[in-house]
Formats: sequence, structure tokens, C-alpha cells
Amino acid sequence: MLAAVAPERGPLPAGPSSALLPGIAAQFTNAAEAAEPFVARRHATMDTLDALADALSALDGDDPRGALDALDRAESSLEAVRDWEEPPTVLPFWLDTTSELVSAARAIAEASLAGDAKAVDRAAARYALAADDARRADTALAIAIAESGSSLAATPLQLLADALEAATARRQALAEIAGAP
Repeated sequence: MLAAVAPERGPLPAGPSSALLPGIAAQFTNAAEAAEPFVARRHATMDTLDALADALSALDGDDPRGALDALDRAESSLEAVRDWEEPPTVLPFWLDTTSELVSAARAIAEASLAGDAKAVDRAAARYALAADDARRADTALAIAIAESGSSLAATPLQLLADALEAATARRQALAEIAGAP
């Protein structure tokens, strides 16, 4: 029919298949279900870092007992991250570094409660050494989260992008025809 109306335009580009969208929706549903453990681990990483920050704040405020409470929360969250069944390959570096930060902060708090200034200094040096790796560990965590998160929805997202591109191409072709003299 297009050839009769606008023979110079040629055939319209193929649009997305109407059968494609329910399949994409099903894939997104499956991805959402598969994402629940990932989201829980992602939250656990943030909870760990927040609790560690709370512990450091308590130590700065000369509240070693408050620091220990925060470090208990950090260790609990860290354990949830360690329970990741198939962790991303770079996650162990973050786990090791963060575990050392938590352990050293705990040693600072315990030494403070004991009134042992030398032990506080040793634990603080241990913390500083672990903190040197913290930036790389945070980068490793970001990579781990990006890899894990993107793998959950990459296929349906690509299919949806392809369908949108096909619909856009068809719409543009129709708009050109409608606007042609």
C-alpha cells in the first residue's frame, strides 16, 4: 500500500513485534525476583559502611562503648555480604579490607576502654594501613555491584532498547510520509 501512496519511500522499516513485549515483561519479572538477594547484599554493604562510619564518629567523640555497638552492627552486615552465594570476583578484596578496618576499629575501642594508650596507637596504625586500601576496596565494591546488577537485567533491557529503536524508526518513516507534499 505504501508503494501506491509514496513509491519513492520504499517499504517501512519493521516495527517491534507485538509478541515481543510480553516476553520482555516476563524477563523483567524474573530479573526482579532474582534481584532480591542482590539487593539485600547491596544494602548490607551500605549498612556495613554506615555502621563503620558511626563507630569512627563514636571514637572521635570519645565513646568507645558506642563504637563497639556500631562495630557489632558492621560485623553483622558484613556477615550478610560474606554469605553471597556466588560473589563477584572482586568482592573478596572489599570484604578483606573492610573486615580489617572493622577489626582495627574494634581494637582501638577495646584498648581505649582498657586505658592502654600503646594498644590504641598500635590499633590506630593497623587501621591506617587498612585505610590505605579503602579507596581501591570501594572501587572493587562498585565494580562488583555494577557487574552483578547489570547481569540481572541486561538481556531484557537490550531487547526493550531494540524494540524502542524499531518503533522509533517506523514512527520517523511514517512522519516523513505524513509530512511529504
